[in-house]
Amino acid sequence: MRFKEASNKITTDIHFRRIALPVKDIETFNLIEKLGEHYRVNINNRYLRSALISMDLSPSSRTGIEALTERSEYFRLQGYRFDELYVGIMGVAQFIYKARTEILPNLKYHIKTATDRNEKILQNMAVENFKTNLGILADDVNDLYQRTVQIDKESHKVKKPVFERTPELENLGQLLTSSNQGIMR
Repeated sequence: MRFKEASNKITTDIHFRRIALPVKDIETFNLIEKLGEHYRVNINNRYLRSALISMDLSPSSRTGIEALTERSEYFRLQGYRFDELYVGIMGVAQFIYKARTEILPNLKYHIKTATDRNEKILQNMAVENFKTNLGILADDVNDLYQRTVQIDKESHKVKKPVFERTPELENLGQLLTSSNQGIMR
């Protein structure tokens, strides 16, 4: 009898996951594209990449960052699941926090100095604007989070929204705004 009850529960869980509708909201896709474009052009560019590679990020953070910053037709066609969006949001937030606390204080020493005069000017611009660009990225992540929460609430009128079942999101605001050590272990 217990085996049958467990089997029914597993079948119900699998069925629920299959019918959970993916997020295919145009505004959400536009926010993701804006965030990804800013990340690729202003943060993870050829002038700063060598400094960013040294950051110690978890595999799930890196996967989340990639899901939101790489142009992927798969997500355009299939949509995002809420848990995928929240993993991406947390991944980028952790990146921002680590960049502020580990990379920004000594950024000039982490990068390889350009030899060409024009390249040196562009590299200096990238370094000087890094803090501001991290702030813009944090704003973009916050906008995406707010939109995702809104859709999450609308999609889960009976069941608890996914963000309320994701305790990792509790310190999202601190990760996006703080430069204090110790928020992330």
